[in-house]
Amino acid sequence: MPVSIHCAVSRVGQLRIDVGGSTARDVLIPLLPDFFARYPDITLDLGVSESPGQSY
Repeated sequence: MPVSIHCAVSRVGQLRIDVGGSTARDVLIPLLPDFFARYPDITLDLGVSESPGQSY
């Protein structure tokens, strides 16, 4: 008989992402509501830059 085991794993902590402005606007920001609904205990440190290779 197959046995199914479900482990609840919580995701907690801080996530830092540095992206360009158009990537943030067009890709990342629209996904944030679903991300935070799924992972409410993660804080996001988002760095957005228009200059290539520049991070904060």
